[in-house]
Amino acid sequence: MQPIRNVYPMSAFNILIDAYCTAVNSSAPLEGRQFVMDYARTQYGLTPADAEMLWEYFTHPQEILHRGGKDSKNQTVDEVLQNCIKLRDKFAKVVSKKNQQEFEHYKLILDIRINYLDYKKIEIFYESPAYDRSHDTRLMNELKSILAEAEALDKRFVAINKGYLKENQSEYINGIRTEKMKALYQWLMKNQ
Repeated sequence: MQPIRNVYPMSAFNILIDAYCTAVNSSAPLEGRQFVMDYARTQYGLTPADAEMLWEYFTHPQEILHRGGKDSKNQTVDEVLQNCIKLRDKFAKVVSKKNQQEFEHYKLILDIRINYLDYKKIEIFYESPAYDRSHDTRLMNELKSILAEAEALDKRFVAINKGYLKENQSEYINGIRTEKMKALYQWLMKNQ
């Protein structure tokens, strides 16, 4: 049985555990923005400007893409992708002074999202009435690039989650994430 939605392991979310513990130990509601600002300063040694960037990262919309290639806010996959790329470009400039490996999870999560959206653009076109076999070579070349990027992401995922996940669990998660990409690529190759 495959999960409907793949989620990143908890190895990246110590901040959620700490936020939960803070909320449980307080009679006042947790102020999310202030918590992230404080966490960014104490856990990562970020400047106030970089802490703001971390808040932007956490509050960036993560809408599900529907079959028609749009999210629930009616943005196309291209728009969602471009927004993620802009966020990545800004977020890449943020460097943690402490707990670098934990912080690197955030960058990896965003890179995985962008890789997924790159693939979704192809899948959506492939399933559209505009697709015909004359597009196969172009789609295969694009998929080849996406799969190469996915392979690099797989290696980062395995390295950063080493010691957290069970043996071979990283490979399993990576396999699920790239399964549809590889299947579409194989299908297009067969039809050449």
